Order: sequence, then structure tokens, then C-alpha cells
Amino acid sequence: MRKGKKIVSAMMMAAMMMSTLLTACGSAEEASGSSAEKETAKEVVSEEAAAAETVVEEAAPEVQELEPVELVVFINQFTGTDDAVVAEAVNNLDAVKDLNVTVKFKTLNEGDNFFNEVDLALVSGEKIDIIMGDSGASHFPVASADGAYADLTELLQTKYTTLYNTLREDHWKAATVNGAIYGVPCYKEGCLKWGFYIPHDFVEKYDIDLSGRTIFEIDDILEKLKEDGREGLMLTYSQASWYMGSAYQAKYRNLYGNLACMSIENPGTVENWFMTDTYRELAHQAKEWYEKGYLPEDILTVENFDVEKFDADVFGLETVTYFPGREYQESANRGFELDFLAMTPYINVLDDPGWVQTITSSCEDVDRALAFLEVLNTVPEVKNTFTYGVEGVHYDLTEAGQVDYTNYPDHADVWNGDSSRMGNMLIGYSPVGFPEEGYAIFDEAMEEAVDIPTIGFRANTESISNEYAAMTAIVSEYNNLLLSGTVEDVDATVDEFVAKLEAAGAQKVLDEIQAQWDAFEASK
Repeated sequence: MRKGKKIVSAMMMAAMMMSTLLTACGSAEEASGSSAEKETAKEVVSEEAAAAETVVEEAAPEVQELEPVELVVFINQFTGTDDAVVAEAVNNLDAVKDLNVTVKFKTLNEGDNFFNEVDLALVSGEKIDIIMGDSGASHFPVASADGAYADLTELLQTKYTTLYNTLREDHWKAATVNGAIYGVPCYKEGCLKWGFYIPHDFVEKYDIDLSGRTIFEIDDILEKLKEDGREGLMLTYSQASWYMGSAYQAKYRNLYGNLACMSIENPGTVENWFMTDTYRELAHQAKEWYEKGYLPEDILTVENFDVEKFDADVFGLETVTYFPGREYQESANRGFELDFLAMTPYINVLDDPGWVQTITSSCEDVDRALAFLEVLNTVPEVKNTFTYGVEGVHYDLTEAGQVDYTNYPDHADVWNGDSSRMGNMLIGYSPVGFPEEGYAIFDEAMEEAVDIPTIGFRANTESISNEYAAMTAIVSEYNNLLLSGTVEDVDATVDEFVAKLEAAGAQKVLDEIQAQWDAFEASK
């Protein structure tokens, strides 16, 4: 209202000045008009001023100031010494002040389990407004279905459209449970490759072609590593199934773990990975590799390869789930250049949305909490402060616009935000060592990624949880053993493995998930 009154006063002053001017002009012209004409002129001016006042009053309605709101944000990271400093820096940003919200961080004490703490907070009535970030693969869909999180669908599609239009459609599908959007997925890599790190100098020395490989086509590389006095596959027994995972990821996506999965190329029939011909083929290959010395001789007992991973002269193959640019960061960490040996193409993985930012059902102002998530995901200054803290206090920025922690060796103890769990990575700074074009390369990779049929599918597992638990125990008994290459008779062991899975209810699980999949497809 105050602004409107100032404009009105100016208009009235202008009217008075005009009246005075008219009077003065009349005097100069020696009363060329009558007194009645002068009065009429004054009345016209007054009427015009009154009309202008009415128009201005209508054009400047009173602006209602937003009520202040405090938002408690539970962050999936350990407590740092500067949690409060970073929160204050976020609160002092114009985009946040315009919302009249104050964020307060809640983080984890060393050793706490985030998801246990989340569950305790949700049932205890403790004030938690935003959770950043929940696990899209496991905790998030269950908590959403149980009513722990607010349904954001209508607000996103009608009011916070800037946020809604910023993220890709497949990201939103990934955060959908039972047809409703219950969180804002962290916009990061939406596709992955599976494969290995390999020393660049070794690749260059032997002029090795890394392109077009699969897990069944790397024997020549393993033989060269052996001849060069290097490790082959740097795996412990507990990791044995990881490196073989590339064969699975190249062909299948989870519906209920890999005990109920779907072919990417030929979707429709639910399968059990351990009963496929490909799994048996992998077990035979592992046996062959072990006998050739490509797998560690002491794989059953070796604890780690921590030393070898940082030794450029003995480094062999290290399994990795790869996102664009990851080898640059790891090369900087290791002190020598790594290449990436891909076992799969880029595969869309948004049937698992990764990390999700959720608003609790107990939040007293869901609208304002979502308004904050919108600026976090669309305003770079907010995203970067939330992730990295204060420039010159918690990090430096290079001329190329990348985060440099050189002068802050203890930054992880002070504030070490994980960008992949905190909003939209694509608008944030990238770290030193990452390609200078930044996280835009994530979207570029998505353009070539293999599409998958399983985005949006959520299995209801209540009726088969006992069977799943029993089979999971059997998998623990056999899977790593078979893929470590140490069994005497591969076929006999696989047959025994499969027989135990069948006895534990494998077919019941397949039938139940198949029925749900058919219903999911029919609903499209």
C-alpha cells in the first residue's frame, strides 16, 4: 500500500502545479477568461487528479508478505564443523530470502545409519520437513507408499512448473509411486556403463583397442597384464559377483532384484538371472580365468587391493560403475592416468532414480518447502552454496570455474556436500579434474543411452517376501563361490544352486512378479 500512496501523492502534486500554472497563465494574459472559467478549470483538474488516484490505487494492490517458515532439512551426510555456517550462507542468498524461509540442517553423527535415523524421525514426530536424499531404489518407494511423504504431483504440474520443466520426464517417472510424484529426483547421471579402470600407460604401451568389448572378450588384455607383471582382475571374494555384473547389466533390469528381472531387448517374460544360460556361461569363464591366473590365486582370503590401486606399476583391472567423466576424477585421486574399459554401452538406469529429495507428510508448509526445492534445483548460486559452502572459506574456484580443495585439506570434516544427493548437478560447479564442460556431459550421454522398459514399475512384494529372503540366503552361499572360479565342477554346482532356488519358491516369485508386470503394461 505504501508504494501506491507515494505514487498518488506525486499525482496530486502534479495536479496542484498544473492548477497553479493555469492560474499564473491567466494573470499573465490579463484575465483573458472569467472567474467562472477559472473555477471550472480547477474543478476539471481536481476531477482528473481524483480519477488518477483511483486508477493508481487499483494498479498497486497491497502485496501480502509471506509468513516466515523454518525448514529442517535432513541431509544424508556426516555432521561437519561448519554445518551452521553453510546453513546461514544459504539463508542469506536473495533467492532464499525472497521465499522468507530459513533452512536448518540436520546431519548424521559419525557411525549413524541414515535410513534408520529417517525412520525414527518419521515415527517420533520430530520436526523434519525435507529429506535429502532418500534412496530411490529401496527406502523411498516403500516410505512413499506408506504415506510418509507428501504427494507433490499437483503443485509441480500447476504451480512449480519451472522446477517440473527443468528435469527430464524420465526422471519424474523414476520418482513416481502408484501414479503420484512423491519427491524431486536429484538430477544427475541418468545412465551408466559397467566395466573396469585400466592404466593408460599400459594401454598405450601395448596399443590396446578398448572399444567394442564385453566381459567375454577381454582375455587378450588379461594375458597382457599377466605378461607385464601386473595384477589381473583385482577382486576379493566378496567382490567376485561385481565384475560379472556387467554381463547382467548389459542384458537385464531388476524387477525384484536379479531374482526377478526383465530382458532389456525382449521385455515381457520375467526371469531369474541365476537360471539363465548367460549366468552358467559366466561361471565357466570364471573357472577358466582362475586356472589361467587372471583372477587372484588367493581370492578366497585376500582382503583388499588398497596398495595396488595406487601403484601405477602393478595396477590391473578394477571394476567400476561408470558415469561420464568419472575416470578424470579417479586419475586425480590415484596420481596416474586411468582409462575406462567399457563392458556395456550407456544404459538408462532411471528405474532406480538414485537419490530423491522428499517433503515429509508432517511438514506444515509443503508449498513453501517445494518452493525451496525449486530454487535449489534451478538457481546455481543456491545449488553451489548448498553443495560446496562458501567460496574462499570452504573451497576455491579456478579460472575455469571448477571447485578446488587444494587449500582446504580438511574440507570433508568441515563441510563436504555430495553434489549427487543435493539437487540438480547440471547447474552446479564440477570439481577440478572433471571435463571443463561440466555436468552437461550427463545429458549428452543420455542421448545415446539404451532405453529400458522398466521405468515406473514398482513390485508389491508382501506376498513373496519369505521366498525372496530364503533365495537371497541361497544366493549368498553360491554366487560368489561360482564367480570366484574356485569350484571344481561348474555345471554340477550351478545345477545344485538352481535346484535350491526352485525349492525355496523361485517359481512363485516369478509368477507373482509376472502378473504385476502384465498389469503394469496393460495400464499404460
